[in-house]
Amino acid sequence: GPELIRSLLEQANSTSASNPAKRAKFIQLATQIAYTLKLSVPDIEKQFPIKLQKQFLQELITNHPSKTSSKAPSETFSLIFYEISLHQWILRAIIRDVDKDNIVFLETNPDQSPSPPDYLHILEDTSFQYLINWFKSPCHTEAAWFEPVRCQISFDLGEYYFSRDNFEEAKQYFLSCQELIQKMETPDRSTLC
Repeated sequence: GPELIRSLLEQANSTSASNPAKRAKFIQLATQIAYTLKLSVPDIEKQFPIKLQKQFLQELITNHPSKTSSKAPSETFSLIFYEISLHQWILRAIIRDVDKDNIVFLETNPDQSPSPPDYLHILEDTSFQYLINWFKSPCHTEAAWFEPVRCQISFDLGEYYFSRDNFEEAKQYFLSCQELIQKMETPDRSTLC
């Protein structure tokens, strides 16, 4: 699983300049494996070094099947899942004070892009708002498959507020995480927090 994905990404990186078609095949195989395994952000953080984490999440979204074909419900679902994962990864990297060069990676026009500290702040705000809005959206509260994702996001939002010394909000999200764990019929605690 993850070892094969890592190997495919490393092979893609070593062939990028010499053979773009071969690189694309490596990336396609890696993303197909990821979709099948439904890797979570904690899984990605545990399995890959920071530069591969960044590349991997970009590739998952950029090379998603729904970007090139008609959107089947399962493809739309997995695209949403990996968009959530990207925002979650950005927020977790900011909380953990990861080197900003490893976070600020989205393609921008150098003549029009904000300076790195401003861009990092924009990424932080965008990711934070995306996760808050998604977490509070009533359409995700009934889907059993989303419960572990909601639980992890609740924990991450609690951790974010805690890192910003907003202890009351942090407490609410940590309590929400605890409630979600208790509500899940068979919690897989290895993928949470």
